[in-house]
Amino acid sequence: MSEHGFALEVAHIIPYALANHDDCRELYFWKMMELFAGVEATNGMFAGMRSQINDLSNLVTLDNSIHSMFDNRRLTLTPITPTGVQIPIVNDHSGDYFLWVRYPKGMPIPELIQSTRACGVGTVKTLFPDCVIPMKYRPGKQSGIPTPPHTSYFALREAMISLRQQCLDD
Repeated sequence: MSEHGFALEVAHIIPYALANHDDCRELYFWKMMELFAGVEATNGMFAGMRSQINDLSNLVTLDNSIHSMFDNRRLTLTPITPTGVQIPIVNDHSGDYFLWVRYPKGMPIPELIQSTRACGVGTVKTLFPDCVIPMKYRPGKQSGIPTPPHTSYFALREAMISLRQQCLDD
């Protein structure tokens, strides 16, 4: 529970089940990624995820209701640059970025989904569709503050959701 009364939870950006063991490389998701990125690039993505599945760069703290929506793919957090350009899966982005909030399956009552991060400590902001959450880039640990989640992992999660939806729609 946070100091402001919200139940906070830590969520994996890339699900633990996709890279917690070397055998996970044989999962359909990684085979699908090969079609788009090639075997070599996919092997590199998997190796990176395998070594960092529980690293702070693959974790994000969310309110418990947001965590549930994030896990169920009802809410996506897409990394974009300060100028609004979507950050791709393979990138060398360093610097501040935003997480673009979207509800791919729709959200009948978005005002129920709120965040303190979007406005600063002590302030609550509704996460309406298409709003953005600022993320400050801090390379390594500075003054005990860990590096924020890696943009590549948010972009890879977005690709996972998109691939899954395209397969279900066809």
